Amino acid sequence: MVPGLAAGAHLFAEHQAGSEMATYKSHLGNLPNLTVSADGSSTEEVIAPRLALADLVNRSIMIHASQDDNSAREACGVFK
Repeated sequence: MVPGLAAGAHLFAEHQAGSEMATYKSHLGNLPNLTVSADGSSTEEVIAPRLALADLVNRSIMIHASQDDNSAREACGVFK
């Protein structure tokens, strides 16, 4: 059993006409790395300019143990 597996895969950008020349460094759903204190808390602001709030509704957010997408899933939740 893998924690958070029901959250599914990463959010990928849908193809849009004219985007053939666009190059992205990450999946649309990858958020910037988050710095977390030893007690597990963070007050850091997360900025994701390619995402709108509407993109997150009824989707999961996953926090991995490291910046590697294949590292352990530490926490997750659903935006309602």
